[in-house]
Amino acid sequence: MDFIASCCCCSRKIVSKALNELAEEDAINFSSKPWIVKDAEKLEKYALDVPIAANG
Repeated sequence: MDFIASCCCCSRKIVSKALNELAEEDAINFSSKPWIVKDAEKLEKYALDVPIAANG
């Protein structure tokens, strides 16, 4: 989560919230290692619908 937050220039809290939302929608499973994408279409839709702007 730290790496994703760093890449997106956002907080770990925001990454955690997004991952939890995706898990609730059964798009990903991040409780296992490695993380599993269960529904790529839901993941892509989420990525397109959620504005995440990098600062700098």
